[in-house]
Amino acid sequence: MKNIAIICEYNPMHNGHIHQIKTIKKEYPESNIIILMSGSFVQRGEPSILDKFKKANIAIENGVDLVLEMPAIISLQSANYFSYYSVKILDKLKNIDFISFGIENEPSEFAETFNLLNQNKEKINLIQKKYIEQGNSFKKSYSMALKELKLQTLEDIILKPNNTLAFQYLNATSSLKSKIKPLMIKRIDGGYHSSTLDEYEFQSATTIRQMIFDNKDIRKYVPHSTNQLINDIVRLDDFSQLFIYKAKILGMDAQNIAGYENGILNLLINNFEENLTKTVEKSHNKRYSKSRLKRFIINYLLNITNDDIKLLDDITYIRPLSFNENGRNIINELKSNKEIDLVMKISNDKELNEQNKRLLEIDKMAYQLRNINFTEKYSLDYTNKPYIKNTLFE
Repeated sequence: MKNIAIICEYNPMHNGHIHQIKTIKKEYPESNIIILMSGSFVQRGEPSILDKFKKANIAIENGVDLVLEMPAIISLQSANYFSYYSVKILDKLKNIDFISFGIENEPSEFAETFNLLNQNKEKINLIQKKYIEQGNSFKKSYSMALKELKLQTLEDIILKPNNTLAFQYLNATSSLKSKIKPLMIKRIDGGYHSSTLDEYEFQSATTIRQMIFDNKDIRKYVPHSTNQLINDIVRLDDFSQLFIYKAKILGMDAQNIAGYENGILNLLINNFEENLTKTVEKSHNKRYSKSRLKRFIINYLLNITNDDIKLLDDITYIRPLSFNENGRNIINELKSNKEIDLVMKISNDKELNEQNKRLLEIDKMAYQLRNINFTEKYSLDYTNKPYIKNTLFE
């Protein structure tokens, strides 16, 4: 039986995700699907639209066998860190056969592009570094490097958001010399940044989130369980006053905060305008993308430092959020894996070393920050046990 992993955010889970799960099950009917899912915050630097426990339960109700929480520190980093350390965690499990991810081109075209870029990797990195030092953003510098090497025809493929992450996953498996193989599935939704509504049943998470904020009907585009649990919505703007209090009134230093660069905090303070959405809109430029600014804001609020990032090389803990009977069997197998520490309950962290206790502490703080307006949830991270779906009688 194959174990197939998905690195995901499910923000929220929609029909495109269901398509991926069904495609995996069609190709590998006896497989187990294990997901490493961002919890309270997502990689674009925003709070998850749904509570992580709800997201995990929805996943299990829709064909996933085991949900593992991605450490918050990973979910709040740039694409290369996000992908590398996510794959590193999956590799440590020692039981993953494939990693499945969506791409926006045909798999053969994607693989050919990856091989060509890999052949020119050192040259691209060198030229990209030059343009970054000139004040350009990471993405812009990459684009300029491709043009300088006359590889600009690849840009339409590599710089599509989902393809960018997919390339990073392949880079990570290569760097780690992992035995995990890629399982690429072509996406059939409107694309990561798509915000256009049409009559099809597949829409991007971006579109669906905006529909939720606008109180529009999303039932056509999401599984029933997602639609049922959409409440207690959280936005970045819920942290606006907390940010300005910490940054301007308390004047908390940011020099060792992950993602800090000289001037970035002052830029946000000077441009602060009513809420964080407007502030980011006013502050983003060729050097700082909106996502980078938002990630920095959350890292700053959670006091995630560069020293914390260094701890990721020795991360060992795995926290299951939900599973079915197949997932329970996988967990029992993982108990014999000496490279990982299973955290079934967040209060039971006594066996973790100090470095991993610190990383788990960030997860706790992330949950509390995400639910800052729902104080009744604060204790849930400590008291909640993994949701178990009994599939034997269904």
